[in-house]
Amino acid sequence: MPVEDCWQVEEDNAKRLSARTPTQVEAINRAVGIVANDGSGQVVVHGSDGQV
Repeated sequence: MPVEDCWQVEEDNAKRLSARTPTQVEAINRAVGIVANDGSGQVVVHGSDGQV
């Protein structure tokens, strides 16, 4: 999801952010990697307006 001047990746029920990236594409790639490492889950992508 977008925040100020970057994109953030966060997991449900996490106490802190998983990653911050300068672009949406990098955030999506990081999120896909996190889900792959966890073995299951889904990636929800927010647009620049914050909407899913």
